[in-house]
Amino acid sequence: MFTKLLLRRLSKILLPALLLALSALPAAAEDAHPQVIRVGYTDSAGFIEKKPAGNFDGYGVAYLNEIARYTGWRYEYIPGTWAQCMKRLQTGELDLLGAAQYTEARARLYDYSDLPIGVEYMVMYVHNNDRRVFYNDYESFNGLRIGVLTGNFQTHVLDKVAREHNFNYTPVICQSNTELVQYLQNRQVDAIVTGSLPLYKEFKLVGRFRADPVYFITAKNSEAILSKLNSALMSIRSNSPAFEMTTYENYYSQSLLSTQPLLSRQDKAFLAQHGPVTIGFLPSDKPFSSVDPQTGQLVGILPQIVQQLEKRLGISVIMKAIPATSDFIAAMQSQEFDLVAGVMEADPYQNSDELLVSKPFFKGRLMAVGDKKDDMKFDQAQVVAIPQNFRAHKAFFEEHHPRFKIIEKPDAEACFEAVANDEADLTLQSSHVISYYLQNPHFERLNVLSLFNMSERLCFAAASTRQGSQLLDIVNKTIDTLSEKTVDDIVMDVTVHNPYPYTASDMLYKYTSFISAAFILLLTLFIVWLYFDRQRQGYLQLLEDKNRELEQVAQQALAASHAKSSFLSRMSHEIRTPLNAILGFAGLADTTSSSDQHHGYLQKIRYSSKMLLNIVNDILDMSSIESRKLKLDASPFELPLVLRELTTIFEAQCHSKGISFHVSTGALPHSRLIGDSLRLQQVLVNLLSNAVKFTDRGGSVAFSVGQRQLADGNRLEVLFTITDTGCGMSETMLANLFQPFEQEDGSTARKYGGSGLGLSIVKSLVDLMQGRINVTSTKNQGSTFQITIPFTYTDSVGTADSQGSAQHDLSGLRVLIAEDNQLNLELCVELLHSRGIVCDCAVNGEEAVAMFTASAPDTYDLILMDIQMPVMDGFTATRKIRQSSHPQAAAIPIIALSADAFAADVNRALASGMNAHVGKPIVFDDLFAAIVKALPGRTQQS
Repeated sequence: MFTKLLLRRLSKILLPALLLALSALPAAAEDAHPQVIRVGYTDSAGFIEKKPAGNFDGYGVAYLNEIARYTGWRYEYIPGTWAQCMKRLQTGELDLLGAAQYTEARARLYDYSDLPIGVEYMVMYVHNNDRRVFYNDYESFNGLRIGVLTGNFQTHVLDKVAREHNFNYTPVICQSNTELVQYLQNRQVDAIVTGSLPLYKEFKLVGRFRADPVYFITAKNSEAILSKLNSALMSIRSNSPAFEMTTYENYYSQSLLSTQPLLSRQDKAFLAQHGPVTIGFLPSDKPFSSVDPQTGQLVGILPQIVQQLEKRLGISVIMKAIPATSDFIAAMQSQEFDLVAGVMEADPYQNSDELLVSKPFFKGRLMAVGDKKDDMKFDQAQVVAIPQNFRAHKAFFEEHHPRFKIIEKPDAEACFEAVANDEADLTLQSSHVISYYLQNPHFERLNVLSLFNMSERLCFAAASTRQGSQLLDIVNKTIDTLSEKTVDDIVMDVTVHNPYPYTASDMLYKYTSFISAAFILLLTLFIVWLYFDRQRQGYLQLLEDKNRELEQVAQQALAASHAKSSFLSRMSHEIRTPLNAILGFAGLADTTSSSDQHHGYLQKIRYSSKMLLNIVNDILDMSSIESRKLKLDASPFELPLVLRELTTIFEAQCHSKGISFHVSTGALPHSRLIGDSLRLQQVLVNLLSNAVKFTDRGGSVAFSVGQRQLADGNRLEVLFTITDTGCGMSETMLANLFQPFEQEDGSTARKYGGSGLGLSIVKSLVDLMQGRINVTSTKNQGSTFQITIPFTYTDSVGTADSQGSAQHDLSGLRVLIAEDNQLNLELCVELLHSRGIVCDCAVNGEEAVAMFTASAPDTYDLILMDIQMPVMDGFTATRKIRQSSHPQAAAIPIIALSADAFAADVNRALASGMNAHVGKPIVFDDLFAAIVKALPGRTQQS
């Protein structure tokens, strides 16, 4: 029935499939509006499963994604039990369902894809600790409680198998694969029957009954979907013949069907009765097998493969070297070995009545090696060196080159020595043996010959007895579980990670000419050295004097660097301290002034002070960048909030200057990003400020933002584009644009102002964020800056307080202020009084500690602590408060108010026990926001 169905459907789609194969272009790229296909899935790990991150993966998902390359489909995955999915497909709630076997009953209700998407076995699992049930041992199946899936085709197959093999069982109906697994884990059933596509590594496989092709199915009369599906499946089969096999290996290479030897009751009883298995190896067949001279243990490719088989069988293996004078048959007849490893499949041993040979477990190539200088003529008699016991090599030459003379050597190394010493013309060896020994300098004249290139398939051999036959049958079942990747990894480990070890003799042989020349050269140099020795003494004294001078210069440079850092830190503090008073009092005066003229004066004072502060900040940022002390934050932030704040600022600036301002954000699929939002804002503010600054009235500034998804997980790139119609730049200026202090010419600084550090800081910050910046500009026409910065995005929702500090009632709070500068103290008190906060003041850290420790509990709600103060600094004062016995010592919030604004200063403040840091000049909203955050239970929204 299946053959007729396949032929009928192939004939229906042959012509469109051939046309599609000729084009070989996926249709997905042409479909501007992809169709959404609703796919039903059950809880089948390995086929279609939803991962904790929310994405879908599995064999079925990989197949559907490959189909989408040709159809342009997008998928919506809808979960349910198998019975629910079948019903939904019939009622039109689903478009597609996967991994369905063909039955006549189903074919009346659903349409099948023309081609299958794989083969599924019906398998039976039991609990790992169950010792009663054995693989395909139907007698042990009798009386079992077996969990089966409701409405599943495999339930009927199990009934048929039970009748054929005469065992009874009690069916336990389960609604889903999850319920099947739970029943077996909880011992509510003895076994479960399911398909092989779900992966259950935690159970023991005890039965595999039949294999059926599986298909995608659709509802009846879904011709549009079915036609696209069939065309895509045929294109996959034509364009990617290995897709199904490689995808299956990718998802099911660790399946119990391929990693667990399927042993019967008799097999396990035999192994238990037999005890340890002794396996023989050739003692000097590097890199396949050899005896480690230090440990006396067998090492190499074959012992490692045997260790894999030992692990999979769960038995004990004894590995021993075969005596050098003994062949495989003699080793078996001595009854010292149960198996020998490394017999070639084509070996005459295979036809021996005395030995049985297993399936091949290793595949390689056999090649000939000869002298590089010889012009080998294979129609003439040649002398061939072959290791003893390698009967397959000997038989090959006796059959194909009977005129060749064969000489036997103890091992492969002796064969190479025979060729190198002209005792033999060539030797036939495995490619791995050749690559190992040709690293030996003694064999550097040898070369691989192109005449011989044959396959090499290695097997195990056992004595031709009933016991040997049964043991070899078990070994064959275990070889079936040995993947090519496992063998390749072993070969890589032995050959690449353990190359040929060079000996002193090898090195002397390889570098004889070099060593001789080196000796002559050294002798000559020694004579010359004797001649110039006295002059050298004078030069050494001169060099010592110069080194002393250089050391002094280096110490001076280091001292200058420390002095620079100290100077910048001190200047930052000294400039910010008066700026704090200027900005603060100007702000307070501005809120209380009733005169428009005074209001204008105060606004200009504040504007000029902020310009000075920006210059100070630029200088400090450049210093941090140059000394590599600038660190980026990595915290969640809302990109739309940053863009909204920038829009508010620069719309007002452009309006006041008579410039049009256009903002275009488009669709931003991911708004919550992880990164340093303040440094991002600094970059954009610098560029937007420049665009506004260098654009005259009547011009325009455009700001656009877009996102592009990256391939590696939840990563994206954000593209910011800022275009202006300003004065533009010359090519000379563009070449030096990001150098510190660079401007077009002196007139630029006079006309527009600025320190010339802004773009240098922008470039450094973008580089730190692993981004890119591109600039295009034309003199007198305008400039365009494009910044691309990668971010990680997150869909988690933050919990930050969305209410501003201005909405909180702070009246009634009592605050202890420690501040030595009288103007800043007066400003701080006035500022806090404006919100109804009561203040007590201390002029140094020691006084602040004394006032706090002497106060009654709950006298103070908060402490504002300056850092640099006479008598006792803020760090020391904070530590003494935290160490005191006052009831509030550990809990009272302490906020640093400091003109020390470096990141190291903030970290030091937090490390000393402070809760937050507010830099000077103080931004009113920042201070009150810090107070609200520090006292969440003491402040209320007004």
